[in-house]
Amino acid sequence: MQHKLSLSLLFFLWFGILFLSDSLSQKKLQQSKIDSLVTTGCDLINQKEWGEALDIFDDILDKEPDNLSANYYYAIAQREKAVAADPISRIFRWNSSEKHFEHIIELDSSFKDVFYQLALLGLYRGNYFDAIKLTERQLRVNNNLDNVRAGIFHLYNVLLHHESKDDTEEFLRLLHSDFADYFLGEIFRREGSFDEAEEIFDSVIARNKIPLIPVYLSLVKLYVQEDKPQKAAENYWAAVNYVADTVNGNLLMNDLVYLFNENDYQIYKTLKSAEDIKQFVKSFWFGRNPYPSMPYNLYLIEQYKRIIYAEENFWYDGFRMKIYDPNKLDVINHPPWYELNNKYNDQGIVYLRFGEPDGISEPVNSSRSEVISWLYNESAKNSKMIFHFKKDLNTPVNYWKLVPGFTEKFITERLAVWDARYHDLDPNSNTFSDILREGVKTAETGLTTDRFTWPENLKMLDASFSVSQFKDVSYISFLELAFAFPAAVLRENSLSGINLNFESAITIYDSNVKPVFHMVKHYDKDSALSVNVFNNLFIDKYEIPLKAGVYFISFDIYLPDQKKVFAVKFKQELQNFEDGKFQCSSLETAFDISSIYNPASRDRKLLKIIPNPSGEFNQKNNVFVYYEIYNLKKGKDGLFHYTINVNIERKESGNFIWNFISGIFSSKKYSLSIKDSYMDTSANVTNFQAFDMSQLEPGEYVMKLEIKDDAGEETTSAFSEFSLE
Repeated sequence: MQHKLSLSLLFFLWFGILFLSDSLSQKKLQQSKIDSLVTTGCDLINQKEWGEALDIFDDILDKEPDNLSANYYYAIAQREKAVAADPISRIFRWNSSEKHFEHIIELDSSFKDVFYQLALLGLYRGNYFDAIKLTERQLRVNNNLDNVRAGIFHLYNVLLHHESKDDTEEFLRLLHSDFADYFLGEIFRREGSFDEAEEIFDSVIARNKIPLIPVYLSLVKLYVQEDKPQKAAENYWAAVNYVADTVNGNLLMNDLVYLFNENDYQIYKTLKSAEDIKQFVKSFWFGRNPYPSMPYNLYLIEQYKRIIYAEENFWYDGFRMKIYDPNKLDVINHPPWYELNNKYNDQGIVYLRFGEPDGISEPVNSSRSEVISWLYNESAKNSKMIFHFKKDLNTPVNYWKLVPGFTEKFITERLAVWDARYHDLDPNSNTFSDILREGVKTAETGLTTDRFTWPENLKMLDASFSVSQFKDVSYISFLELAFAFPAAVLRENSLSGINLNFESAITIYDSNVKPVFHMVKHYDKDSALSVNVFNNLFIDKYEIPLKAGVYFISFDIYLPDQKKVFAVKFKQELQNFEDGKFQCSSLETAFDISSIYNPASRDRKLLKIIPNPSGEFNQKNNVFVYYEIYNLKKGKDGLFHYTINVNIERKESGNFIWNFISGIFSSKKYSLSIKDSYMDTSANVTNFQAFDMSQLEPGEYVMKLEIKDDAGEETTSAFSEFSLE
């Protein structure tokens, strides 16, 4: 009997173990399936497929009502799907979202960023004070959440734009947080109480308890408003140097995205570290520095003037839905960085890129919408551009969108003063279709390009420059940039007692717009009027060793006391003179070339070359030309033999046949040809020649130098353009 009882007990224990084991396996399988569903739902959340995500998380919650992840993502999906819903459905969805967020807080208030997500729901509902309180609470629970440390600035900015100054100021003073203190300073800055604002900003920076990039940028705006551009620039670069983590880095980038082009955006997507961001920002502004010799970047200051104005006049932080878009056909292709905007309407984006319009049409109200147009006149770098904006009357306040144009005749006729084609325009005509296509192109250009506006207190300096390329002993390539401007500008100042000090500067960027060379030259009275003046021109040059490749070059001259500036940017490809090919350098035209020591010397380092960047010569004076020949082949006699053919033709005279006919039937001369043979002991030859132009008629000329390597049977050439007066 006892034996049978033992067997029964063993059987019962064995069965119990099997049952528990199977139950645990089922539980593991079920948990694995739930984890897989959560991953799938998260993917759908990232793709903004809110409805499908809701279905998945709803299934999980049926089985596990207390599943934290399911509650969290379900609440987010409900919140976001409600945005595009009808008003009644929106209320129900947001209530559901709130219920699930609060359930998470009951279960585990430290789960992810639940307070911040609930704060975003408050933001959507327009409960701005509650949203701030929840976000501040989130940071007290966990101060290491990057998205919250960055996002709180946007929430505070929205608060400042939507709530009254008095209520907001009282609210901020009661919070007693560093974020609240900073935005209290922002209230003072925006209302023009700069001393109070500056004191608060300095205090917040000294405490250093929050991400400080927005604080530094507020100081930039403050000094721009006070017309202290130098201090504004100093604080901007202090902000750049402060960046030590991606939170501050991304906060710094927030103002730059509104000027992005395709190249900027592609680089932006690759940025992974704070150092990457700092380097990108430096390159970004180096590439947009119109006058490197100025003590601060004029474009940077101009951009913050635009930002201040745009924040006051073109702010829009509300929902952006297709149903609000007056451009229903969506014919305008928006660049990917357009989606990064969460602060401005389309007027703001165009304003940030192009500045103050040259003309603004009167706003026109139709039965269902309001329209307005902006004109930007043609400039040296931009064609004339007309931007059209439309706001449907049932859309949120200030929701202005770019559109290609308008079909209503009473609207288009108002634009005839800008473009005569608008007058009596037939909507069914080809002209109307052309204008709409141009409108699309203009809108797309406006979202991908930008324009620097010339400051009113600066004047253009009449100057010229030229670029030549040569071989250097220790480098692959050698670039020379020569420049000139009338010396009378300096002499007039000297006689009137004005300070003669001025500057020139050159900055060179590689093909990725990274600065590779920067130099500023400072000039005083002695160097300006005694050393560098020739033929009534101030002349100087930069000689820069560079590797072969494509470069972007920015060059400027700045006379601070006269507020005169010359500036130019251009793309330059440098040849490789070290690859063994038979080649010729640039053909450099000059006022004079002479040997310093030995009259027979042709070594560039022993020559005094006075370049003529203007390319303008007096007919009575010689035109000097300097050039170099590389990699000649050695002849059978051990020497290097070559033939040089110089052909000079007036550009207006056409071709050789015309010159020939002119020479027969006219006493006027429009061309000159010289051919000579030479030999040398070196494969690399330097040479200069002087040409008597007194027999040629005034006009624009092209000089072509053709060189034949007699041993190698190869030819190479170079040309230069100049004018005779």
